[in-house]
Amino acid sequence: MIDRLIDPFALTAAMTDPDGWRGDLDGNPTFFEKSLFSEGGYKITLHRMVSADDEDCFHSHPAIAFRCVLAGGYEEEFPDGRKEIREPGYIGLVTPETVHRISRLLVGVSFSLWIRLPKTRDIKLIGNGWPPLPKTPKEGE
Repeated sequence: MIDRLIDPFALTAAMTDPDGWRGDLDGNPTFFEKSLFSEGGYKITLHRMVSADDEDCFHSHPAIAFRCVLAGGYEEEFPDGRKEIREPGYIGLVTPETVHRISRLLVGVSFSLWIRLPKTRDIKLIGNGWPPLPKTPKEGE
């Protein structure tokens, strides 16, 4: 198994000032992102995953994207129970129809490069692990 394509120390240095992060249901970070390019809805970002997504918390993506695992790697799980390993060197396509979660990291941290086209959909949260959304009041209440 290749454990990295790019020196993780260089990747960590590039992430010293991330532009954003996502977290688990307890508010702990699961990944950080650093924008390398953004123009006209097109984006190139570096992702540093530091922990798996919560159990049964699947999500979609808002656009077509190409991803390349640079270091570390992870296991991707789909709602049908299928799991696939993404090692460094893996290049894949993500579409708005892709629903998945990161079920585990192969080593302590994983880095990926994402090239995303303009958004075409909203992100969907799927699975029983997500907290219920607040109910919207009915008209007249």
